[in-house]
Amino acid sequence: MCTKSVAMPVLFVPLLLLFVAVSATPVVAQAQTTKLTVQPKLTVQPAGLPVDLWDTPLGSEGTLTFNLPTDLSRYTEAILLLHVDDIDAQPETGLYVNGHGRLIWPESILGEGEHCGAIRLNMAHLKPGPNEFKFVFEDTLNWHTTGFAILGAELQLFTELSSEQLSHILKEAATWGMPEGWTPQVTPPDQIIQQTTKPRVSLGWKNHYIRVGDGHGGWTVKCAQYQLLHHPRGGDCKGFGVAQMDNGEIILLGTWKPSKDEGEKTVVAFSSDGGCTWSDLKQIDDLGGRPVMLAYLGGPNLTAYFGGGRRFSHDYGRTWTELVPNPPASDGGFFGTEGNPLVDRDEQGMVTRMAEVGWNWSAAGQNAYPQEPEDHFLRWSYDGGRTWTDETQPQAWRWTDIYKGKSYLRGVSEGSLVRAQNGWLIAALRSDMPARYLDQPHNDSVEGIGVSISKDNGKTWSPIKIIFEAGRHHPNLLLMPSGDIVMTMTVRVDVRGGKLATYRRGCDAVISHDNGLSWDLAHRYVLDEYEYYDGKQWYNGECGHLYSTLLDDGSILTIHSNYLTKGISLIRWRP
Repeated sequence: MCTKSVAMPVLFVPLLLLFVAVSATPVVAQAQTTKLTVQPKLTVQPAGLPVDLWDTPLGSEGTLTFNLPTDLSRYTEAILLLHVDDIDAQPETGLYVNGHGRLIWPESILGEGEHCGAIRLNMAHLKPGPNEFKFVFEDTLNWHTTGFAILGAELQLFTELSSEQLSHILKEAATWGMPEGWTPQVTPPDQIIQQTTKPRVSLGWKNHYIRVGDGHGGWTVKCAQYQLLHHPRGGDCKGFGVAQMDNGEIILLGTWKPSKDEGEKTVVAFSSDGGCTWSDLKQIDDLGGRPVMLAYLGGPNLTAYFGGGRRFSHDYGRTWTELVPNPPASDGGFFGTEGNPLVDRDEQGMVTRMAEVGWNWSAAGQNAYPQEPEDHFLRWSYDGGRTWTDETQPQAWRWTDIYKGKSYLRGVSEGSLVRAQNGWLIAALRSDMPARYLDQPHNDSVEGIGVSISKDNGKTWSPIKIIFEAGRHHPNLLLMPSGDIVMTMTVRVDVRGGKLATYRRGCDAVISHDNGLSWDLAHRYVLDEYEYYDGKQWYNGECGHLYSTLLDDGSILTIHSNYLTKGISLIRWRP
């Protein structure tokens, strides 16, 4: 981390980057004459250098302007070369091109002191005439930095650039334009992780202990990690989605309710160090709504439901401007959903199809709930979630529950899907409450979890196998590299044997070692727990919503919401 200011402007000439040698008093260094072997068709210098954002308030901006020719159709690739001073970590500095972004910094640019590197731009974000490249001081890293500077920049446009040439340019950019005799200071990835572990929104991981059933009615204890995320302005936060992306970042989607009189706003945060520290929870495009059914589609692409329909991001979750309205269910009613979708990929990792579970009350009407079952649906998408087809209502997801001599038809609502290692489809579904709760005060906290399996790619399904009859729901499914399937779930009420067994709330996990046929309840994981009872409503769990993702290091990151903390709980653990 560095706190110096720019002592003098740095001149910038075509095709060469000038760099300031690191010293107490910066001086202009002699630029080397070495050039990249792949030459651009057009090189454009900006107006506005240097961008000096040292010792400026958080949110300060600086802009470079590149004037581009009228005809941009002849160019297929755009590369931005940058010489920066002290951009410590991804969250510190935002870069937006004509309002598009936030762009991701290359690793060679991050770190204390001066660095250079290249960013591949989206040609669709460029336009004829003036183009604004805005740099924003977005995060003090918990007051470990007081700003940064952009000392040099150059925009290069290419035509017919092969993938090998592009790879060469991006690789060589870390050393291109360095002064004679100066060894490039390229930040190793492990040092980047160290730099970004400075606490910001949260205080980082804390020691946490989870309980694992020993198979004989007792428990063993395993080490894990825990932290809470809150909005910097207070209010209530809830977590709804989390995913590991191929740029090394983790994205977290949630909601923020500033006060009891305001609606929920959709927020996002990012971590570049395995979840230890996070950027501020920031509202997305002034949107509201709960961001459910998050799916990472590969590269910079993600999708989730919120703000009136399914939205898409093409810049690693920074913006979500593409909106596709959520089509109704086949009965004409709404399509409610929460959980994780099925995402099938080909050998190259490209998404080939998706499937999701949904529900509504259209057949009997909302007033008939909970005596009548909810209507459930399963539908498929072959274009990354933009359109949905082949909707079915598996009859195997209905069953009869008898209470006091009367039969009640039961069903399912939301749910999660995963493809087992042997190709089967596994559905973990939120089941309707048992009939014995229908004649006493209740709410949906006493709904449960059932599992169904399809061995023919969704054409037919096995009868619902109830795993937890009541009090546990919001199931999430993860396929592990070993072939095991991990189901994480909210524990809103600890119901066992038809009654409240304990006052424990929180979240649990169970594992299947046989492609979903059975679940090892004797070795159940208690990931988080706390006592709660308000003396009146035994079924009020004060917790809910959950999502899990498999991290690069093989650990699992589970997020859930303990309403008493008014924050998002994060648990990093290993089965």
